[in-house]
Amino acid sequence: MDFSSFVRYDSPAYGFSIAYPGDWKVTEVPAENLIGFTAPTTGAQSLTPNFNLTITDVTEDLPPVAYYEGEIERVKTSLENADILEVANVNVDGVMGRGLTLVTTQKGLDIGISRIIVINNDRAYELSFFAEASDLETLAPLVTAIFQSMKFIG
Repeated sequence: MDFSSFVRYDSPAYGFSIAYPGDWKVTEVPAENLIGFTAPTTGAQSLTPNFNLTITDVTEDLPPVAYYEGEIERVKTSLENADILEVANVNVDGVMGRGLTLVTTQKGLDIGISRIIVINNDRAYELSFFAEASDLETLAPLVTAIFQSMKFIG
């Protein structure tokens, strides 16, 4: 996979930067503290690969591990037919977080989701990548590159 076309998205307000494929569309939704990145539509897919980054202020006085486990439980209970493939520790720019990969069926479509959650400076950063489940393995290098490109700034 060619990563030379990646560009950086910088958000000093939210304290991060991340690289993404240059031909993807960026959508900012400030009211939801969300930035979305969507691949070009090919017409051959029922679900266009995309990822969202949601930033939430952490107001609870919980150790990060307890916060991560609570978020993973929330995902498990909110998605019907979720098949958890992997839960693992991850490192985002030197900060330990938690990763989750799962497949769920929504409206007859098998959706693959890779998600990482990391807390830095009292903010939870949730990166969620969505694609057709059948494409998840092929897209794994892209997902890994995007997740590993995240840097905390400011």
